[in-house]
Amino acid sequence: MSVQETSIYTLEIIYRGIHQRHLARNLARGIVYAARMEGNVALSYQRYGDDPERDGVPAKYFVVIAKGASEEVLDAEAARVEPDYVDVSIVLDDTILKGVESWAWQGIQPVHLKLRANGLLIVVSRRSPEELLKFIPIKDSPYTLVVVQGDRSIGDFWTFPDDGTLERVLGAIARVVPNVLGLDGVRKYLSSLDKPDERVNRALEAYQSLVKMREVRPGEGLPYKYEQPHLPGWKDMMIGGAIPGLRPNQRNPYFTGGTAKHYRPVINFDKCIKCSLCWEYCPDSVFDVTPDGYFNPALAYCKGCGICAEVCPVPDTIIMVDEMEFEDGYGKFIDEYRYWRENREAYRKWFESLLPKAQIISVRKR
Repeated sequence: MSVQETSIYTLEIIYRGIHQRHLARNLARGIVYAARMEGNVALSYQRYGDDPERDGVPAKYFVVIAKGASEEVLDAEAARVEPDYVDVSIVLDDTILKGVESWAWQGIQPVHLKLRANGLLIVVSRRSPEELLKFIPIKDSPYTLVVVQGDRSIGDFWTFPDDGTLERVLGAIARVVPNVLGLDGVRKYLSSLDKPDERVNRALEAYQSLVKMREVRPGEGLPYKYEQPHLPGWKDMMIGGAIPGLRPNQRNPYFTGGTAKHYRPVINFDKCIKCSLCWEYCPDSVFDVTPDGYFNPALAYCKGCGICAEVCPVPDTIIMVDEMEFEDGYGKFIDEYRYWRENREAYRKWFESLLPKAQIISVRKR
């Protein structure tokens, strides 16, 4: 399988800021070195607005590979904030499929917004392409969804979990776009690192058996259509470029941040003692006080830090559950309190079904 037949290929790596910082950087570096070992010129760069990165916010690296071109061609490519289009988009955390809030006010964007027609969307996940497609918005042009079988690789600002994700993704790239990056270049690069045999075997495993593919036709997927928001020009702004502030207890409707989470809090209102600790400790003021004294999370603003679950004094009252267990997203999330009020028995059964999937250790304790 190949992407657009040109001498210059662009890949983007979409990852969780801080949590996958080193993984994304090492992957970008590995693609560049492997391409150069095949005799091509290549470079990587990070999008300006993502450095320094923020906790959990989707961030991007870009890699440009040029065949038969000079280094000067790459210099021009790297001068951009980001490319207009990419041939391959690599998503290191499948929860990012539920939307990307850009580093500037651009609304919630589809993860494949930059992907060319007939490009490849590569996702690290344990789910099948059919399962993942439920979270990916429709696109006007066809593309190929590629799933690299593997668990979510999460570190933090200082650590890199050497769990084989890097090698598996490199092997998958060589499998699905050999005209961009070949298996020989991947072998040479991994052989130059420590534990070369182990790393090469990981890449070969993905190359041979850990890749699932699905052709996606125009119109397939989640019925969400991205519309570019109106960005105010100087004629729209107040005198002096002043920005009107929010009133107390208001949230900014344009900067939600809910796409930053791997996990979300789910509340067992039947066990809630209304102690208010979740409301007090939430760093993003996510919880709204209901008329009867409960605390309802506004999930569009939740970053999934897990502090509310840690400070709650009643066991299994606030649990953190993987985002991919829920088929909402793109700015529209379930209202847990409303669901509970309308049908308490159905909500109780729903909550109990999520208990076995709850994360015992919060993101902060990883």
